[in-house]
Amino acid sequence: MTMRFIVAVFVGLLYGLMPAASASAQSELAQSELAQSELAQSELAQSEQAQSELAQSEQAQSESVQSESVQSESAQSEQPQGEAESDSEQSEGQRAQNESIAETVSPARIKPRFFIRNEFRQRKDGTHINITEPLYDLPLTDKLGLRIQVPYVVNNPPDEPSVNGLGDITTVFFYRYLRSASGSYFLSLDTRWNTAANRKTGVGNTLVAPGWFASINLPKYDTILFPAVQSFVSVDKDEDREEINYTVLKLRFLTKLENRFYTFVEPLIYFDHEDDEYDSTGTLEVEIGRFANKQTMIYARPGVGLWGNTGSPYLFEWNFEIGYRYFFK
Repeated sequence: MTMRFIVAVFVGLLYGLMPAASASAQSELAQSELAQSELAQSELAQSEQAQSELAQSEQAQSESVQSESVQSESAQSEQPQGEAESDSEQSEGQRAQNESIAETVSPARIKPRFFIRNEFRQRKDGTHINITEPLYDLPLTDKLGLRIQVPYVVNNPPDEPSVNGLGDITTVFFYRYLRSASGSYFLSLDTRWNTAANRKTGVGNTLVAPGWFASINLPKYDTILFPAVQSFVSVDKDEDREEINYTVLKLRFLTKLENRFYTFVEPLIYFDHEDDEYDSTGTLEVEIGRFANKQTMIYARPGVGLWGNTGSPYLFEWNFEIGYRYFFK
């Protein structure tokens, strides 16, 4: 019942935010002043082009009064030219929209962002887990940022009472060490603090995770790559909990679609360094979202476990997540 309600709310939001057919094709991920400037320039260019086309049309009408044959030849010549110009306008508009999307979703410009997500996860051992988690990105300098994540977890193990409460709070420092025409490259340091209210809403460990990630633009394919790798190591744990030590490889990419939709594909591979029984685990999540306006986006993200031991802490049978992202100016 809860899942049906969540899906119904998301679908309602999605359709409620869809614009009428006459709405402009502005990118709802356009966040920076640069993106707004590009949009204004595009509108100005379209206005100037429309005025130019109107002047050409009046001139053609004047010439057609002098000669019907010239009018016929001119009409035949201008029709394909007009179609070419229309196609060009659409192409330029789509390109400008995609550039604005790339500018906003790229972490190259560190800016405040607020996310909130709700994930329902079905594990292979029969456990149901629901995680509601707000996230906030705070710029510290032009190159350094801080992210804070505060999860609330509901854990429903089979044949046991449900447990809910605060999960393990995570802080992430990320530093952009290189920026080029093709993308930006970062070093990060995650700390997952042992703050859970109950042993079943956390992992009973304080984890430190140095990592690397990048944002690489592929404009030819309207795609942005987000590769990343992190290694998590226990630095402190509860007496009755096992140490955690694993590496995760993330091969993510975002593809921009028409009408302000996008897809985000995220395959993850986990390598457990503590237990050979859970040598590697694979999962796949596919996000489908829409840019609701200049600063907000909503999405749905189903996922599935690909391989791994049933007892692996990283494996789930399936999951479903919905979320909201807001990009501050």
